[in-house]
Amino acid sequence: MITRSSSRFHWSDLAGQAALALSYAVITKIVLDFYSANGVVSIVWPPSGLALAALILGGRKYWPGVFVGAFAGNLMAGNPLAVSFFIAVGNTLEALAALGLLTRKGDFDAGLTHTRCFLKLLLAGVASSCVSAVVGTTTLSLAGLLTSQTILINLLHWWQGDVLGIMLVTPLILVWRQAPQRDWFSRERVLEVSLFLLLNFFFGQIIFLGWFPGALGLIAQTHWMFLFVTWAAVRFGRHGVLLVLCMTAVQALSGVALGAGYFAGDMVQANLENFWFFMVLLTLVGFSLASLMKERAFAEDESRRERQFSDDIINSLPGLFYMLDDQGKSVRWNLRVPLVTGYSDEEMAGMQALEFIDAKSVVDVAGKIQQAFLEGDATSEAGLLSKQGTVTPYHFTGRRIILQGKAYVISLGEDITERKLAEKALLDSELKYRQLFEKTDARIVIYDTDGIVLMMNESNARMLGGLPADFIGRSLYDMVPEGTAEMYRQRYAKIIREGRGGLFEDPLPMPEKTYWFASQLAPLTDASGKIYAIQLVAIDITERKQMEETLRQSEELWKFALEGAGDAVWDWNPQTNDVKHSPRWKALLGFADDEVANSPEEWMSHLHPDDLALTQAKWLALKEGLATNLSFELRLRSKDGSWKWFLSRGMVVSRDASGNATRIVGTNADISLLKEHQQQLEHIAHYDALTNTPNRVLLADRLRQAMVYCQRRKQSLAVAYLDLDGFKVVNDRYGHDVGDKLLIVLAQRMKAALREGDTLARIGGDEFVAVLVDLEQPQDCDPVLVRLLQAAATPVKMGEAELQVGASIGVTIYPRDGADADQLMRHADQAMYQAKQAGKNRYHLFDVDQDAAVQTQHESLQHMRQALDRREFLLYYQPKVNMKSGAVIGAEALIRWQHPERGLLPPATFLPIIEDQPISVALGEWVIDTALAQMAEWHAAGLDIPVSVNIAAHHLQHDDFVARLTALLAAHADVAPTQLELEILETSALEDMAQVSEVMHACRALGVGFALDDFGTGYSSLTYLKRLPAELLKIDQSFVRDMLDDPNDLAIVNGVIGLATAFQRKVIAEGVETVAHGELLLSLGCELAQGYGIARPMPAAEMPGWVATWRPDVAWKSWQARNQNRDDLGLVFVEVKHRHWLRAVECLLASDQGAPLLDLHDCHFGHWQESDGRGRYGAHPEFPALTAVHAHLHALAGELIEAHAQGQQADVQTRLAELHALSDELIEKLRGLARGADKA
Repeated sequence: MITRSSSRFHWSDLAGQAALALSYAVITKIVLDFYSANGVVSIVWPPSGLALAALILGGRKYWPGVFVGAFAGNLMAGNPLAVSFFIAVGNTLEALAALGLLTRKGDFDAGLTHTRCFLKLLLAGVASSCVSAVVGTTTLSLAGLLTSQTILINLLHWWQGDVLGIMLVTPLILVWRQAPQRDWFSRERVLEVSLFLLLNFFFGQIIFLGWFPGALGLIAQTHWMFLFVTWAAVRFGRHGVLLVLCMTAVQALSGVALGAGYFAGDMVQANLENFWFFMVLLTLVGFSLASLMKERAFAEDESRRERQFSDDIINSLPGLFYMLDDQGKSVRWNLRVPLVTGYSDEEMAGMQALEFIDAKSVVDVAGKIQQAFLEGDATSEAGLLSKQGTVTPYHFTGRRIILQGKAYVISLGEDITERKLAEKALLDSELKYRQLFEKTDARIVIYDTDGIVLMMNESNARMLGGLPADFIGRSLYDMVPEGTAEMYRQRYAKIIREGRGGLFEDPLPMPEKTYWFASQLAPLTDASGKIYAIQLVAIDITERKQMEETLRQSEELWKFALEGAGDAVWDWNPQTNDVKHSPRWKALLGFADDEVANSPEEWMSHLHPDDLALTQAKWLALKEGLATNLSFELRLRSKDGSWKWFLSRGMVVSRDASGNATRIVGTNADISLLKEHQQQLEHIAHYDALTNTPNRVLLADRLRQAMVYCQRRKQSLAVAYLDLDGFKVVNDRYGHDVGDKLLIVLAQRMKAALREGDTLARIGGDEFVAVLVDLEQPQDCDPVLVRLLQAAATPVKMGEAELQVGASIGVTIYPRDGADADQLMRHADQAMYQAKQAGKNRYHLFDVDQDAAVQTQHESLQHMRQALDRREFLLYYQPKVNMKSGAVIGAEALIRWQHPERGLLPPATFLPIIEDQPISVALGEWVIDTALAQMAEWHAAGLDIPVSVNIAAHHLQHDDFVARLTALLAAHADVAPTQLELEILETSALEDMAQVSEVMHACRALGVGFALDDFGTGYSSLTYLKRLPAELLKIDQSFVRDMLDDPNDLAIVNGVIGLATAFQRKVIAEGVETVAHGELLLSLGCELAQGYGIARPMPAAEMPGWVATWRPDVAWKSWQARNQNRDDLGLVFVEVKHRHWLRAVECLLASDQGAPLLDLHDCHFGHWQESDGRGRYGAHPEFPALTAVHAHLHALAGELIEAHAQGQQADVQTRLAELHALSDELIEKLRGLARGADKA
């Protein structure tokens, strides 16, 4: 809707007014200069649309902007002042008139969302343009700028121009003030939008600016634009249509101005009449079609929302909803229907409603559906059949509706499973009640408030001499004697009045005899709480009454018997509160007969406070009929103030008609002596007989209680296991009697050293356990432990002898040690033995982590034993070669574990666990045996290759190593012992060097060779080399791997090679990973090698193929024609130190760490160049070029470091490759010097 803004001018509107005026003036100037035949009137007038759009959006207060713009534009076009003024007045009135027409009824939408809004805008423009046309042409005529012959045609052109401006420009501004839909810019549509705009522009250029003349023919070229405006209306809406119209108008008018394209001569020939009609028609078609498409889309959205709304309603229904057509097919349903039936929406679409109904209910449901169509509604209960065959009971309600002249039935279904179950339960309950009612021996009668019998069971009717039907409807009062009937009336009236029943015992005189019944009466109420009947359930107690009578008759005899047994007798009437005690009762408490009153209050005053509540509860239960007898223990204070234990027993011997006890008799037996014996037995069972401290049983109970208390209060406790040091000596020297006395004294001292709440228990011999509770911090137990040690170590005087022992204490802290009570004791015991081993007379804290580690190691060892038994271990083999000759000289056997869960494991993950363990011997023998078997298999296949096996120090030093090795070699007699080599780690702790040397010599006598593995990593290399008969030294891979750029590692490698040469031993290098490693080793004089640069460890099956195909690298083979010259070692060290310098430069550029020497004379290469290098190689033709490259390297390194300091990282990365290239050139020239020296 158009907002009616205030007509008052605000300074905040000044910018908008100025922008409007400026735009209006500029467009006026352009149009009159280029698209007016006479310079004063144009059939194309965009300012009219601009003015109307400004007033629609900003309100009438923007008319000054329209007036100023029109006035200025006409002046700029060369019109006189007065003419410009009146034309501006006409233009302003035109805009105001159009605004007035649009806002007249208030239903105009400024967004032009409906076709009627566009048509209203068009009609307003047609009408209001007359105002401007008449005012303008009249003004021009009076000013003499138009003749009488041209006034009418100019009036028409003026009107046409304003109408076209309003049709085209006003919608453009109103619609495009809001952005188009977001999907214009979505990934899916951006290609279509781009293609559309490109084709529209291209065709516009062809049609209106004359590109590719004749490409579209000469007839109806402009018809192509109707295709694009239709495309825009259908796919892009009003925004797209207006974009096409704007592009078309601009291209067409550009063609007019340039004299090209379809409308090239329209300005001269028809004063743009053809252009005007074309644009009007294109605008009407495009915008009308776009508006219709939007209204259609809006209607579809509205229909979709209504459908969604109705779906939401029916899906929110708690039960099933579906709609049937007159053929009985389901045409619509809610989401619960597929969930309940198990059918998909696609399956349900073609199914009849009766297909969802259980076969037992189909006929009934079909009739109900027909009834709903005929009568309007129907209900039914039926079983709903699911796709899986399950049947669920449902209550269906159907109602007929008419939609678009066609009848349907909508139905709601409610799951009544719970109701059906409840009905069945109620029916079963009623059946059970009926059976109970009829079959029980109790007499049951239900009668109304007037005493009329409503129900009676067979047992009651049988006693009255008939059947239940004989008495129903008769008055209860007619069936009993008059006196009894009157008692019943009063009792029932009270029950009805108070709403409360009760238990009663009554006689019922009958002709044959008098019966006694215990009757429970209860009022029955309706839903409103009103009593409508009384239920009587009576039990025949005639026999009990007879027994009570017999009991009363023998009461004196009973009392006499009890008195004779020593028990006291009492007789209490609860209603009168009169109690009688036998003289024995008072004598048991030490009172004379007249010293104690015969009242319950007197008796209760002697009760122990802790027994008062129990006694009152027992008596109350007996009195109110909740119990028929009692028996319990209690304490009573005697005359001398001591407490005695009694066993009190009693029973109700008579009750009144209301069921209340009228007489209770019983006995009190003195059980004090029995209690004392019981306490003594309990003490013996829970306390140590010698020290009177808790024993193991009581300790376990207290420890568990302390653990629970500790958890609740989030504290800690300590379990201290104490063993006396030196106690056995005392026993042996002074005898067990003295030892027992010493234990008693020490137990008392240690108990005194504990805090209140702590427990000290003796668990056997000289072993005690203390439980220390309420520890805020684990270290809080330290002072107590120190006091225990002091108490145990303090000398004890026994006669003339002074005895002194000590104590070793093991301690564990709960819950840091999260074990159970028994495990805590064991952990403390373990810690105690560690205290003894550490020197005694101290305490040791159990280490939970160490225990877990030991446990883990034990488990790992067990797993490895199982793996050995299950044959989960296997051997991989890594070749050893001569790099210079290319020969394969052997292979090293490397163990792997094919773990069933973790896959293939390398030795580093499991061998450290078994170091110095017995299993290491078994595993070592398995390796030797497996390697020998594999060598035999290769030998049979024509491959004879020596194999080396790693031997642990523990295995090598085993007593029967030589014997076991001899047996293994004998088991594989087809393998020459010389083919087997044993590798000993140079870092192994060989305890008895003489024994090891002897073992090695014995093995060599068998033909088995030895190698020192990882040579150079231990602390006794020279000792091993001197004393052990090993033929081969293996340089550790940690030195070989980094020797290319670490001078220290290179020096070690060179030193080991020198030692091997000096001691006349062979040497092999491990860890050869690249060709460069091999070249460097060859230059140092080491020809034997193994490593990833040669081959990775491989399964045995792959070894023959690898041996057959392996060839050394060309760079290594070149050494076959060269001799290693120790004088050229300086070049090797120069190369390595240069690499070290280069790495320092790279480190500085990457992380600002390191400080490489940039002065070319200070680095190692510079020193060598000026001394040994110039002296030995100065005459070599490559030496000057080498020094030049070195200088260039330092200069470039300095430039890169400077660039890095200035933050020019991109330049540094670009030129770093140049630095590496210079380094490679330097190294190649160094090697050239060596080769030149060889030739010389």
